Amino acid sequence: MQAWATQHEGETILGVSHGMAIDLFVRHIFGLDVMQPPPYRIVNTSVNIFRFQDGKWEVVTLNDMAHLTTLA
Repeated sequence: MQAWATQHEGETILGVSHGMAIDLFVRHIFGLDVMQPPPYRIVNTSVNIFRFQDGKWEVVTLNDMAHLTTLA
């Protein structure tokens, strides 16, 4: 993620990943212990948006499922 942020500074990029990789990245951002259960669950097909700004990562959206509401 750091390489992407550096190589594409000022751009919007799209990445597709498995839940475990997303979970580990979120834990890194929040400083959570990887040996403890997180206070969230990464849901399959969820949209997760991260922003790299001023040298720091932030979570913008976590587990957004709005794209599935019309399927219910």
